[in-house]
Amino acid sequence: MTTNTAPGRTDDLSWDDGRTAVLRLPNELPPGRGVPAVVLLHPFGAWDRDAFLPAEASGNGPVRLFDDLGAALVRAGLAAAAFDTRFLSEDHHGGAGSPRFTFTGLVDDAVRVAERTRAHPDVDGDRVLLLGVSMGAEVAVAAAERLGGESHLAVVAPSAEARPVFQRWMGLDRRLEWLSTGGFTGADGSVDLAAAKADETGRSGWWEDFDLVDRFGPTVDLELLRAELALEYDTWERQALAHGDESAPASFWRDWFAQPAPHRRLAGLTGRITIHVGAEDWTTPPRQAHLLHRAALAHGLRSELTVHPRLGHLMSPRSAGGRRTYGPFDPDFLRALVASADAVLRPDPSLRTDHPTKGRPMEKLTLDELIELLNECNDYENPVDPTPEVLNLTFDALGYDSLTLLNAISKLERRYGIELPESVTSDAKTPRELLAVVDSRLA
Repeated sequence: MTTNTAPGRTDDLSWDDGRTAVLRLPNELPPGRGVPAVVLLHPFGAWDRDAFLPAEASGNGPVRLFDDLGAALVRAGLAAAAFDTRFLSEDHHGGAGSPRFTFTGLVDDAVRVAERTRAHPDVDGDRVLLLGVSMGAEVAVAAAERLGGESHLAVVAPSAEARPVFQRWMGLDRRLEWLSTGGFTGADGSVDLAAAKADETGRSGWWEDFDLVDRFGPTVDLELLRAELALEYDTWERQALAHGDESAPASFWRDWFAQPAPHRRLAGLTGRITIHVGAEDWTTPPRQAHLLHRAALAHGLRSELTVHPRLGHLMSPRSAGGRRTYGPFDPDFLRALVASADAVLRPDPSLRTDHPTKGRPMEKLTLDELIELLNECNDYENPVDPTPEVLNLTFDALGYDSLTLLNAISKLERRYGIELPESVTSDAKTPRELLAVVDSRLA
């Protein structure tokens, strides 16, 4: 767990039902207008506004995901709104739930906080972004659809398929997929359950209660196992929809199962979305993020997808022992997420009537200015001198990683009111090439 020392103040947005909601703001506000803001939306479960997870659940010490993220956003000059999830206040009523204890209720909360944030006197109401993690990504898309207008979205570890389809993958198909592709299934169709049980790191974080050896013995035919696990999942689904389970009441499951697929909701949105997923996410695997990204592009949204190597579902790497962890957010990921949220919240230069490049030529960006900006974005670690020799050296050779380059490009776009092509980080490998791209936009 990190200790946050971000400057700023906190304003109360609390509910009337005892739940807390806060808006964290930077101390320094831009003159004449409010700051952009981000509304943080939780994964599934009983999360408080800080998204606290105890050590036994994270596998990596106690973590406060949204406290860390909120502090990083404030340091970047953005406001951050966070609130206690409805799971903390609603009664399961013996598993039946209530009309308030639903997925739609979570969307209601997201819309309410977004509207309160937009109305805050120190917030730029036209630049409020919904940022959802895991199930919160689905809530963010649904809330954006409800709010209407130009959407600003950032989603982390999203699911894109309809809930009945995706839940079946979670409860059934991923187990069969792991057993089939993980080296446990022989050419004769037999599954080595004893070896699968021994692979505790492979099952860590998602299939801890592995009881198949006790039920079927050390080996079992794959087709028989497929049938038994399908019956087991179907029993769980009927039970959850009729009476709930230990995680949520029936009212929640029924409403969630009735929702449209997140990727189909995008058809009703306009705006921008940034999507992040861990390459080793075994809960909402990267293919879900790819589906959402492709759907966003197909429906005309501006979308950017980043797959983060080595990271799992809550964007943290495995432990030293190889087990999956759930937080805290990896520092490089946290920087990339904040930078991408900031980029989505920037006004689209193509829509501006006061575009600084219209009507007059801009001065060219100099090598000195570019290298100084790159050094600044790299925290002046091994600063580079702006000599002519560096023009044709790659950014890698100069010690600038992709996050430094992304941050510098974001600042260039804000500084000059330009929009650089999304491919600039892959196309421009040297300072000379980046200067050419920037200067073409300033001409």
